[in-house]
Amino acid sequence: MSILLGAAELEAALLRLGKLAQDQGDTIELQIVGGAVMVMDFGSRESTRDVDVVACSVDRETLSRLAQQVAKDANLPETWIGDGAARYAIRRSQGSELLNAPGIRVSRASIEQLLAMKLWAMRDDVDRDDAIVLARELGLNRESMELAIAPYVPNDDYQRACEELADLWEEIEDA
Repeated sequence: MSILLGAAELEAALLRLGKLAQDQGDTIELQIVGGAVMVMDFGSRESTRDVDVVACSVDRETLSRLAQQVAKDANLPETWIGDGAARYAIRRSQGSELLNAPGIRVSRASIEQLLAMKLWAMRDDVDRDDAIVLARELGLNRESMELAIAPYVPNDDYQRACEELADLWEEIEDA
C-alpha cells in the first residue's frame, strides 16, 4: 500500500500518535527529517510517503506499537513512520518545533543538518529539489555552506556531499 501523506494527513497521524501516547501516560518527542519536514515546515512538497524519525524519547518497540495502531486506525501503511534516515544523522541538531500537542512534541533538525543529510544521501530528483530548497533557505555562499554542513557528514563522505552541492549551485543561485 503506497499512500502519499499531505500536511493535513501528517498532522492527523502525529496527533493520533500523541493521543495514544497520552492515553498510556507518555509524551513522545520526535525529531523528523526528510520529506515530512519539506511538507510540514517548508511547504515545498505537497506530500511524502512517510515520516523519517531521527530522535525519539520512547523506545523503538513502543513507537512501533503505537505507530501500527495509528496505521490501522487511519488506513496507513505500517511503514508510515520509521527511523531509516537515522543512519544519516551522525549528530543531533535542534531546529523549529513543528507540533506541540497532548502526548506529542515534534521538531525538525536544523537546516544545516537537513541539507547535509540530503546531500549525503542524494538518491533522486526529489532529494535534489529538497536540497535546493534547503540551501536557498540557508542563504549562505557556497564556501560557508560547505562549512555549515561539515559537522553533519562523516569525513569519508564530506567531499562527495560538497560535490553534490557544487552540482546544484547554479540552481541555488538562480533563486
